[in-house]
Amino acid sequence: MRLKQVWDNLYVGDIQAATTSSNMDIVSLIHQSPQFTSRHLHINMVDAREPKYFNIEQFLSVSAWIRPLRPTLIHCNEGKSRGPSMALYYLALNGHINSTSYYKAYADFKALYPDFMPNTGIREFMSSMWGELMFPSHRML
Repeated sequence: MRLKQVWDNLYVGDIQAATTSSNMDIVSLIHQSPQFTSRHLHINMVDAREPKYFNIEQFLSVSAWIRPLRPTLIHCNEGKSRGPSMALYYLALNGHINSTSYYKAYADFKALYPDFMPNTGIREFMSSMWGELMFPSHRML
């Protein structure tokens, strides 16, 4: 089981950690239908090798749903790629790690979560869309 606290009330882990973390809000980034419940958010996110399978709305949904004063676990299947990537995004968006570039945020987050190994698809998506992820209100319609 992989479960690690990366910030106050923010944890990253794998699917096994999610099944044993009943006292936390849970964000599941796995391949299934999106569902909202009071303590569990499911985002249909495949661990793809191509960036075209990711979108900004996935990230915005998670950042809007997390309540900073409640313990929250962000998880994917193995706790290496999607879950940690979303935690990196959340921490950078909220000023807890360097947000000037994806690679600076990556370095800061890797120090917090050494098991971080983002797949090619999510890494390329985040690096190419970093400005829009950090400043979503500036998106062009």
